[in-house]
Amino acid sequence: GIQIANKTGNLDNVYNDVGIIYSPKGRFALAIFTYEIKRKVARKLINDVTAAVYEAYTGQKVIQPKPKIRRKIKKVKRHV
Repeated sequence: GIQIANKTGNLDNVYNDVGIIYSPKGRFALAIFTYEIKRKVARKLINDVTAAVYEAYTGQKVIQPKPKIRRKIKKVKRHV
């Protein structure tokens, strides 16, 4: 795996992540700040930018984990 030292932060409509990434090509620092973006969208943007910078810096492809599928379970009323 890749070692990362990071600190996230958030306020109303502000999501941030600052970190040092220890890659095989050397370490680099990255700071990403978002404003007026929904949390879920901001987290995806931060992840995508981080992956793009890592790939450009190292020349290695980042394998993204598959998203978890959440399904709502309907409660069925049983008539006895």
